[in-house]
Amino acid sequence: MLTNAALGCEVLIALVFCVSSASKVWTRRYFADFVASVQAVRILPQRWAVRTAALVVVAEGAIPALLVTSLLAGVSPRFREYAVTLRIAGTASACVLLLAFTVLIVFSGKRRIQVACRCLGAGQGSPMGRRHIVRNIVLLAAASSALMHELIHPIAGVDAAAALSTCALAGVAVLLIVRLDDMAEFFAPQR
Repeated sequence: MLTNAALGCEVLIALVFCVSSASKVWTRRYFADFVASVQAVRILPQRWAVRTAALVVVAEGAIPALLVTSLLAGVSPRFREYAVTLRIAGTASACVLLLAFTVLIVFSGKRRIQVACRCLGAGQGSPMGRRHIVRNIVLLAAASSALMHELIHPIAGVDAAAALSTCALAGVAVLLIVRLDDMAEFFAPQR
């Protein structure tokens, strides 16, 4: 059986990347804001910004698709053998993206480039910084934990009763992660 901890990590990662991907393309303006963030980093030629942004959105959208499909495949005896492969692909992809995003934030900080964070919503415009690095490290730990579980204990089943409460807890964690900038601003000392 997939343990509750591994399932919780996978649901957390799937929901975060679903919000991240959808928030970037919710409107044309949101996607344009994301493209502007990609351009502001100045790591790639400016002419690649739109393609890079589109690739990021597709990659972020693929992660929840892989993880949700794996859960559905795990329920069906006919497709159970594919569930583990799909979960490994989804969690490994999440690890790669989160590591790349974290390196990009550190790189921008070292070069003193102020880039608006469009990670988990186009409305969020606070500059990328330490809290975003910490958030990505926490998410990377969750994705890595789920990946290690799949590599060490590749069993495809899911206990439906335990999965419900685990998914609810992961949903609460996602809300906290998605609204991190708002909470940081709310609790920041007034100047």
